[in-house]
Amino acid sequence: MNDIEMIPLGKLRLSDANVRKNDSNLFIEELAANIEAKGLLQNLIVAPAKKRGMFDVTAGGRRLRALNFLLEAGKLAKDHPVTCRVLDIDAAEQSELSLIENVIRLDMTPTDEIRAYKHFVNEGSDLDAIAKRFGRTRRFIEGRLRLADLADPIFAALEEGKITLDVAKAYATTPNHDRQMMVWNELSNSWQGNQPDSIRRMITHSAIRSSSPMAKLASEAEYLAAGGKIERDLFTEDGGETWIDAEIAQRIAGEKLQAFATEVAATSGYAWVRPILETRITYSATEDLHQVHLEPAPLSEDEQAEADRLLETISSLEAKSEALDDDDAAAAADFQARWDAATNAYDALHDKPPVIPEEMKANLGCFVIIGADGQPAVASGLYSD
Repeated sequence: MNDIEMIPLGKLRLSDANVRKNDSNLFIEELAANIEAKGLLQNLIVAPAKKRGMFDVTAGGRRLRALNFLLEAGKLAKDHPVTCRVLDIDAAEQSELSLIENVIRLDMTPTDEIRAYKHFVNEGSDLDAIAKRFGRTRRFIEGRLRLADLADPIFAALEEGKITLDVAKAYATTPNHDRQMMVWNELSNSWQGNQPDSIRRMITHSAIRSSSPMAKLASEAEYLAAGGKIERDLFTEDGGETWIDAEIAQRIAGEKLQAFATEVAATSGYAWVRPILETRITYSATEDLHQVHLEPAPLSEDEQAEADRLLETISSLEAKSEALDDDDAAAAADFQARWDAATNAYDALHDKPPVIPEEMKANLGCFVIIGADGQPAVASGLYSD
């Protein structure tokens, strides 16, 4: 059944499947005045109700309210004919149709839309299927479902218009209700309560980003194996992941850094090697120490001869670079390879450990840190305690 029929106004009622649950009477009088002056310009979409002779309005709830406003005002009668498209569809299909109409028109409240997507998931619909059906991305649907599971006071504030959708998204950075409510109770009555960035920072204060050097050092596989949990940010552009059990990541990274420090201590001859779970040496780590500047060991005769040869090669390559054909990609690549090999070899010859005076060996040490790439590294600089 897909027919246009004229149905008496008194036979129409709002369908329970209509996804717009938070519809107010805002602008109903204006819409009613427009219908009174120009008639109903867009038909309602209805389905036969369980009660014989009645019809459920699936799409067009605001128009039905406006018509009923005119009915109550005595300007229309119960038998006033209303143009309707009658569809023979079940409740799930009615909800889908209602959601499609409202989402496309972009006039649903956020909480209406959130509940609607939640409804389809509860009915057993697949996320990819829902996304395809409504022209959304899977990530968008996942984000709306995360919002559907906000702590009740926060969701209610969104529904009542006390907070914006961006603020709600900030709270939904985590699905953990305890963390949401801790921040809500702290910030909701302050100016920061309307600042998504402030909320997000407080939500993730004790967590670390998956892209951080510490996370790279710990490794996701080991973190998860140790019981760590990962939350995905569904609302920021990078869509990054947050490791919420920072203490687990710190323990794993700390163990790896300590093992590296032990290796360095065994081969360097330093009195001590201390790991720091940072990407740089901190002031607190060195405030009771003083930095020592030592010269590297001199080159042997053979090493000096090799260094001189490499300098001649580098100088020769510099001279030849002037004659390179910019359009000859093969020649340019060959030149670059030879240049890199010579300069890297020269630098390696001079990258020698410092000479430690005998009287300093008992007190001299260094720090190992986490490199920007997430690998353990010996920090530059020597210190004496």
